[in-house]
Order: sequence, then structure tokens, then C-alpha cells
Amino acid sequence: MSAEPETSQADLTQAIREEVHREFAIRLVQAEVRLQAAQAGIEIPADLMDLIDSSKLLGEGGQPSQEAIDVLLSAVRTEPVFAPLVGAGHHRGGTPTASSFSLDARRR
Repeated sequence: MSAEPETSQADLTQAIREEVHREFAIRLVQAEVRLQAAQAGIEIPADLMDLIDSSKLLGEGGQPSQEAIDVLLSAVRTEPVFAPLVGAGHHRGGTPTASSFSLDARRR
């Protein structure tokens, strides 16, 4: 009869260890994502980090998966959007219409 309580105690201890490992593995993944994003110059808002399922970024052995983190960062990375540059570049011949207006023709 004394072997049964030891087994249940060992199972309980193992379950607690696994739960603690899962919790800290997820924190480790989040820290790794933030670190690699900062190194790549990517800003990930805190709200977005809350929406990411960090358990999907774990590899074998409960360690962060570099491949999964790379996929996430490539999806988050955005190229800067530049406004079209109107009037920039080479213009051929002619003078601007504003400069052809004589300043002497103005009313003073």
C-alpha cells in the first residue's frame, strides 16, 4: 500500500515540473522573438505578441525553433512605403511658368 502514494506523488511532481517547463518555455520563446526582432530592426507591438501562439514556436525538447521564429519575423517585417515623388527627377527643357511672369508687371 505504501508504493501507491509514492507513485501518485511522483506523477504529481512530474506534472508540476512539466507545467513549469511549458510556462518558462513560452516566456523563453517570447524573449527570443523580441531579441531577434530587435536585432533585425523590427518593432513588434506588445498587443501582437499577446496574440501569437508561442507554443507553435517551440521546437523539439521545448526549445525555441529558429525556423519558426524566422517565418514569424518575415511575416511581420514590412517594407517602408514611400509616397510617389512628384516632380522629382530629370525634366527636359523649358522654363517654369512661374519664372516667366515679370515682377515689374505686378501692381505695387
